[in-house]
Amino acid sequence: MTGDARRGFWTAVVVAVLYLASAIGNPLVGFVYGVVFAVAAWSIRRGQAWAAISAAVVLLAPVISALFRATYHREGLSDVFIANAIGVCLVLLAVLFFGRAARTMWQGPRFSWWIVFLAISGVAFCCYRPLVNPTGSMEDTILIGDQLLVNTVSRTVARGDLVVFEYPIDRRNIFVKRVVAIGGDRVHLENKKLFLNGVAVDEPYARYKTTIIDYFRDNFPRTPNIRIFAPAEEMLKNNFREGDILVPEGKYFVLGDNRDNSLDSRYWGFLSQSDILGQPALIYASFETGGGKGPSIFTTRWGRLLHRL
Repeated sequence: MTGDARRGFWTAVVVAVLYLASAIGNPLVGFVYGVVFAVAAWSIRRGQAWAAISAAVVLLAPVISALFRATYHREGLSDVFIANAIGVCLVLLAVLFFGRAARTMWQGPRFSWWIVFLAISGVAFCCYRPLVNPTGSMEDTILIGDQLLVNTVSRTVARGDLVVFEYPIDRRNIFVKRVVAIGGDRVHLENKKLFLNGVAVDEPYARYKTTIIDYFRDNFPRTPNIRIFAPAEEMLKNNFREGDILVPEGKYFVLGDNRDNSLDSRYWGFLSQSDILGQPALIYASFETGGGKGPSIFTTRWGRLLHRL
């Protein structure tokens, strides 16, 4: 191997070891990426330029994704990159080594299984995005510490679907809720029970942590007994129809499955189609979060791994 190819090989080895070590905290992702870079190291040693190109793309993809999110949310680069300057610099250095290795080994276009891998990775990156659930508003469907794969391609939303969206009050936050009503529906709650178009809805996924009946939360819509956000005030004022809330076309009424502890449409109003990022498809990892311990193989909820939603 030339000097550039050798640097690319050892870079892939180091990245593979780091990912495999991280499998203690995130078994699925750490193991999969560890194997990918181990195979990339082996392929670079055999002179396959596409292995180096693929390794560079896989490393660079999260940085590009973070850049787009920072630009879209107008958070500024300091929130995303400056706080992680060392990590970003190491990634860019590794990408440089892989690029130089690929240039050294390049012998012109030819078929390689690494091209297939790169294409599949690109499709997966465009169609799915990872998300860690930080709150208990969707218990017991989604728990705190569940790590989700979100299908960002599907935009068709029906009653009962789970959706991932930008919180309309603060778009830097990402929420997961369940759609209970769509445009044209009339919805209300009566003693915690959901009624849709005048008919009680069977909700086996809904959970109630207390038997106490709250005047506003459990008998919605009524005059709020707590502070709610301006869009919810407008909803109560403009969309109240004979004891129901009438959902406008193109809007959704969403609730958390943990009905007694969820910041949802009751408090901030309707969800717009444009705010929806996708639908959670799979729990790829899950960790207990109590006791102040970070994620580890010892806190893994093994029964929730690869659980479809």
